[in-house]
Amino acid sequence: MLKATYRALIAHCGGDDAVTDPQRIACRRIGALEAELVHIEDRLARLRRARKEPPQSLLQTYASLTAQQLRLSREIGWLRHAKALNDEPQDLHSYLARRTNGHRGIILEHEEAD
Repeated sequence: MLKATYRALIAHCGGDDAVTDPQRIACRRIGALEAELVHIEDRLARLRRARKEPPQSLLQTYASLTAQQLRLSREIGWLRHAKALNDEPQDLHSYLARRTNGHRGIILEHEEAD
């Protein structure tokens, strides 16, 4: 959970090359908070299914972690950041060749067969 959230947030911020160290730290912490919040949500759901009241301390912890996650999320921004394209190839064939690590992909081979 932490790793998937971290990677998604790095992509949200524009990718590995665009992220600053403070943003990377915030993304890691948001991911850690997300993992903890999911565990707490699961525990709350189990307690509710058993018709039990969750302890007030658990609800307070949940609220505190949620507020901290929200604050950090605002720091990195709600809007997705575009990945810089200044080093990307300009034409489709160059782009596809780069995406396949220089190997000719099925798409290119198919186009040439036509």
